[in-house]
Amino acid sequence: MTSSKPEFWIILPVKVAGWAHDILKNLSWGFAAAGYKSLFVIDYATEESRERINTGFMQKIASGEPFVIVDLFMRMKMLGIPPDLVPGHFTHIGDSPIHHFNRVLSSSPETVIGIPDRRYREIYETLGFQHKLVFVPYSGCDPIADPLPMADRDIDLLFTGTLGMLPGSDAWNEMVADLPDLYKDAIDEALIRTLDEEMVAFMALARAFERRGVDWREEDAAAVVKAHQAVETYAETTRRWDILSAMEGLNLHFMGDASDDVSAKMWSYTKFHRFTSFDDMLEVVKRTKILINICPKLAGGSHTRIWNGIAYGCVNATTHSSYLDEDFVDGVDIINFPDDMTGFKEKLESLLADTDGLDAMVASSQAKYTARHLWRHRAAEIAQVMMEGPTDVPADLRF
Repeated sequence: MTSSKPEFWIILPVKVAGWAHDILKNLSWGFAAAGYKSLFVIDYATEESRERINTGFMQKIASGEPFVIVDLFMRMKMLGIPPDLVPGHFTHIGDSPIHHFNRVLSSSPETVIGIPDRRYREIYETLGFQHKLVFVPYSGCDPIADPLPMADRDIDLLFTGTLGMLPGSDAWNEMVADLPDLYKDAIDEALIRTLDEEMVAFMALARAFERRGVDWREEDAAAVVKAHQAVETYAETTRRWDILSAMEGLNLHFMGDASDDVSAKMWSYTKFHRFTSFDDMLEVVKRTKILINICPKLAGGSHTRIWNGIAYGCVNATTHSSYLDEDFVDGVDIINFPDDMTGFKEKLESLLADTDGLDAMVASSQAKYTARHLWRHRAAEIAQVMMEGPTDVPADLRF
């Protein structure tokens, strides 16, 4: 007898970032742990590979057995799979749908989309998409065994990511140089609301346009997308610079890409590491006391940096998130960056001096993390959603 449980086929592109491999790997293990058969479909991005994938899909469809394709960022069109032929499709789109508009537009309305920030639901609805949406925040792997105690870690503060410009620099101004003045005014207002009110960038921009009597739907789409990119980039750049520059004099390490002007400003108090791979980054995280996450665009969800830090025994210092507030307490489990950085350097110095206190924060955060914030938890929830009808969304996934 054929099982009513679907198999989960995980699209695993060979040429994709290490963090994406980590997510897909942990989701696959999570489906298996929840009692579902799970397998990887390897995409080598060659014609031969994709012909094999198509043949396998069509054979599975012909068998009549239930299965669900799982991918990140809507890869179905790239694979050439007719979306209306697939019995089940779950995709996780890890940022604003504005960045993936054409993919979502061309996808089957039966596709279930996991979104990493509750606030993004409003964007999908505003854009007119009818897909079923479930809140699937970024999560992480099981904590490593025997992480180094804080007293044995040689890196006090680690930021992993990019900082491609300074606020107000030539590169900053060039982002919007060819946009009308009205757009620039709207961008400035949207930036303030994104930072001060934790409003998601696209909705802040749309409302700034509306207050100026502009219907963004009737504007040039490329210009609106560019304006949105500016708001997101400006918000991230502003907060990253405000926070990292406030750490002058501390043992700060930076792993990733920094522009020349950023490096010139920070070189005297920062040790820069070249990012070579995701695994190499995690080796540096293992030596870190406090891992820094600065990501305003996920202030209604969570970034993988948070969970990587907790899984590898770090305390996480992070952008405030309404989602994290539900489980994690500032100063007990994590550190929230304040709006005003005055005195924050001294607070960090005090925290870093108390290695026993940091160890206690790790223990507290890991207990909450392992209880409900692992990718295997997300996998079990996704499986339940894909098994049930359109209104039977688990309580902790409802908006």
